[in-house]
Amino acid sequence: MYPRDESEPLDRVEQQETCDFDWIDINEVRQINGGSSRSSVYEDPDLQALAVRFAEPGRRAKRVRWLRHEVRALVQHRLDRRDAEAAAVREQVIARRDRRRAKTRITARRKIERPRQDRHA
Repeated sequence: MYPRDESEPLDRVEQQETCDFDWIDINEVRQINGGSSRSSVYEDPDLQALAVRFAEPGRRAKRVRWLRHEVRALVQHRLDRRDAEAAAVREQVIARRDRRRAKTRITARRKIERPRQDRHA
């Protein structure tokens, strides 16, 4: 339980006490990211910005942990960005297809209007 500061409103203290931090290790981060490798997790600048390093008493090594909801929010943000980019790419593909079809129609129309000249005549 946190020591209560009299200048701090009561609801803020209660909120701190009920806040649940769900710390996860690299294996769970890899699983949330679709089975990515350990090195890709450590090389990802967005994930490293979310990482928190803990030093255990009496040990020099540090443990790295992430908050589950932050990792999930990052993955959701990436999916949303991908979906937005996919819509733009879809529009480009449709426009390219329409230009190609229009060009094909023009070429076909020219062939109908000007029949081939007989070379041997």
